[in-house]
Amino acid sequence: KNISQGINTYAVLGEKYTTIGYINLLKRGSKAELEAEGILNAGFIEDRALSSTGKAIEKFDKTLFYFFETAEHINRGAAYFGAKSKGLAEGMTEAKAIEYAKKIVRDTQFVFGKIDTPLILSSDIGKTLGQFQSFTTKQIEFLAEMAKKAATGDEKAKNFFGLLRYAVAGTAFVYTIGKALGMKPADLIPSYRFGTPPSLKIPVAIGGEIGRAHV
Repeated sequence: KNISQGINTYAVLGEKYTTIGYINLLKRGSKAELEAEGILNAGFIEDRALSSTGKAIEKFDKTLFYFFETAEHINRGAAYFGAKSKGLAEGMTEAKAIEYAKKIVRDTQFVFGKIDTPLILSSDIGKTLGQFQSFTTKQIEFLAEMAKKAATGDEKAKNFFGLLRYAVAGTAFVYTIGKALGMKPADLIPSYRFGTPPSLKIPVAIGGEIGRAHV
């Protein structure tokens, strides 16, 4: 499901440069450039890391976060290379194009370091209730900002078509790849889902089984 965040890139960059971004991501040396420019910094891991309760869960976390890291590499890399190509095509110097690309990565894929965690999720209670919710908050902000600019900004048409691309691409994803993942059209609209924190799901499940065994 994390791969679906590429829809944000498509909403901002459009068909041509999103496609170029994915193509350039596959070229030799692409990962080295991403690492050199800090695009693959693991800030998102700090924010999304599970609060492990033991070595067994820590091992489980590493397997789980391998998939997160891979999705992050694809999403951020495609956004970076697509935006960099767009910047160069518009006459920017390479240095300016790289800075522009970094901005697009921040805008579409977000930054998840401690300093960027929403205030409401920074407290101990907020962290417990809102584990994994920073992404939802940032996605809401991303769409709200685009909608605001589409209504009142100087580039109304650009942002309107960006929202349209988001809706069309999101719907296509939901009814193709997303269908196999159990996604629904409603998933395109970010919303908070509170429940048992991921770090407690295994202990809670074990406790439930023990309780049922005693009954």
